[in-house]
Amino acid sequence: MKISLRMDLSSFINTDYEKDIINKLDEIHKDGIKYYTTLWYRDGVVSSDDIQKFLVKYENDLHLKTKITVNNKLHPNDFIWYDITKREDVNHKQHIRFQYVFDGKNQLFDGLNNFHNTAKFCLSDKQFKKQKRNDYED
Repeated sequence: MKISLRMDLSSFINTDYEKDIINKLDEIHKDGIKYYTTLWYRDGVVSSDDIQKFLVKYENDLHLKTKITVNNKLHPNDFIWYDITKREDVNHKQHIRFQYVFDGKNQLFDGLNNFHNTAKFCLSDKQFKKQKRNDYED
């Protein structure tokens, strides 16, 4: 299963909790969950200098494939497994498996915790249940 996480970069870049978000993403990775990250922002909201500083600062902490895009539109073949988005950016027509809608900083962390728990559950080994019916046994 390909796990992908999409977040709005402008909701945490250049904030006092930016490092906490990156640390949480690193914690999720260290828990054995391999995921692709897509960070997006609206054109003009985040400067290219801020993005460059962000990439230089956290390039060792961002795992696997991290993609940064300029808008939140998905191409027809794109699929996001888990999307953490602001209420005003919700788009029900996009190909998203799970979506967490947040309004503030604390809910952003709740969204990351929810992603962690959901991914851990979906990737964990499930107990095999033996079939109870025995119609075909002699």
